[in-house]
Amino acid sequence: MAARLLDYIWEDGAKPGDRLLSERALVARYGVPRVTMRAALSELAARDVVPRHQPAAGS
Repeated sequence: MAARLLDYIWEDGAKPGDRLLSERALVARYGVPRVTMRAALSELAARDVVPRHQPAAGS
């Protein structure tokens, strides 16, 4: 899943600082469980491809 997300980032022409779709929107787009998406996002964050993001207050 991380590779698919990386493809999405490159194909979208995202630049540093651009926002990705929300986790919920990515889950809906790719039809994967939320835990799978979180693991993929964590993998990309560990590789410094996307920033680590803290949940908003009250989430």
